Amino acid sequence: MDANIKRIWVKALRSGIFRQGKGRLHRCNNGKNYYCCLGVLQEAVIGTIGPRHMAGMLNSTEKRIAKLKERECRLLTDMNDGMYVHSNHFSFNEIADWIDQHL
Repeated sequence: MDANIKRIWVKALRSGIFRQGKGRLHRCNNGKNYYCCLGVLQEAVIGTIGPRHMAGMLNSTEKRIAKLKERECRLLTDMNDGMYVHSNHFSFNEIADWIDQHL
């Protein structure tokens, strides 16, 4: 992963600015915005906003910019949403710690 992008992303995850959501990169519900950890990357670092923002995963260009592998994106989505391998979801702070240690 790109070191500068990693630093900005981890800081954004720990900032408390973003509400954690599940199932989509970004979702607006009753005027409140919710983000998956990859949605925080997309919003705070990559800066892609628009129709793609509602999808569940980053596109290939976004992964290439961040230098993230598909398996890393899937694991982070799993950690955020609490699916498959991880039955309980991780908080943004826990995900930030994992990113610091493993990416």
